[in-house]
Amino acid sequence: MIETPRLWLARFRPDDRAAHRALLDTPVLARLLPVPTPIADELADAVFEQILALPPEQPHLTIWRKVEPALIGSIGVHVDPRDRHGALSIGIAPDGDRGRGLGTEAAMLRVADDLEF
Repeated sequence: MIETPRLWLARFRPDDRAAHRALLDTPVLARLLPVPTPIADELADAVFEQILALPPEQPHLTIWRKVEPALIGSIGVHVDPRDRHGALSIGIAPDGDRGRGLGTEAAMLRVADDLEF
């Protein structure tokens, strides 16, 4: 786990399945996904299993709010091993948590964690 004063970032755990499912059902995240909504349970489970199966060097992390603790989103660095091209994905679901710099804070923490050597 890595943290800031406002957030914790941690690998997804099997116990996070229900909270992750709730995130997928929020309109702000659902409209970003290339699948029909509402998202079928089978598809949500398959996405979650893919996240759990990611290799240690390419984790997709949960974003937890510390005040009134809750899973509010996720962040991942996705690298294509063929050309080492990468992309950063961040999703913050609850309306009250967006627009407060939490996604930026999570991104800076995630990238800084990768740069430590």
